[in-house]
Amino acid sequence: MAVSSRTLNNMRNEIDVLKQIQNELALDQYQMASLLDISESSLKDTYNQKRNLKFNNLFSLSKKLNIDMDCLLNDDVDFDLVRSFYYQDQSRLSEKYLDKAPFSKMKSTKSLFDYISYTHSGHNLLKENFLRHFQINEDILENKNLSVNLNFIKDTTKFLNQFIELDYYSAGQFSCYNLATKPFIKSLKKLNYSKTPRKLFEYFFENLIKHFEENFDYKITKASNQDIYFSVSPKESVQDSYRKNIIDNKAISYYRCGVISALPTLIDHSALDVVSINNVNKKNPVYKYRIYLN
Repeated sequence: MAVSSRTLNNMRNEIDVLKQIQNELALDQYQMASLLDISESSLKDTYNQKRNLKFNNLFSLSKKLNIDMDCLLNDDVDFDLVRSFYYQDQSRLSEKYLDKAPFSKMKSTKSLFDYISYTHSGHNLLKENFLRHFQINEDILENKNLSVNLNFIKDTTKFLNQFIELDYYSAGQFSCYNLATKPFIKSLKKLNYSKTPRKLFEYFFENLIKHFEENFDYKITKASNQDIYFSVSPKESVQDSYRKNIIDNKAISYYRCGVISALPTLIDHSALDVVSINNVNKKNPVYKYRIYLN
């Protein structure tokens, strides 16, 4: 059946099903768009009936959630089965890495292993030991949109440091290149970086950082022609949880600095020096950083 033959009524039914799936699984816009292999803006246009979904988007959803395509097209989805399949897939990772905010994305850990594969021999054996240690399979590591808390990042770095000496700053830079998409880079190129580099970081913090970290607010606190200071603080919704579960992990800070330092290189500029300038604690659970522009 051609896409053009689908009626407006069919489209509305599909949208209703998509919204119900998103609601039943408590997905955010980014997670739902990822299941469909489309951008968040495309998902918004779909919901507003400004864009028609392609069949390959529906097939992607069908495959990722184990939904029969006929059931999906005919509004006959068993949501109990969908929830069971989805949460079974999520719960293969220990609950201690899933139940305490703040969260990051598994994509950062996956990118870390991509970096290791480029820089260290024996990386496959290290990955096998890692999967065995955390009692997960490779599908979990490949699930880039899986939300994991900072305890997982802390334990990952602790495990890896037993075997190899990782440069987490360089790993963060690699992740910036590795995770950057064409729309991501296109968005950055619209900014006049040569005149106001601050705009690059403001835009990144306001619109794109969510693709790296879910529950932190990034804010520029001071800027001049020589440097930019910014803070990274837990969102209000997770502050209590974060204070009880605070992690001052040097590897996390170095990795974050690396990501930020590499942003200008995505638009053909030189990397910058970014440094952490404080230690976090329960009284002041805010990371602080400095970007050197010269």
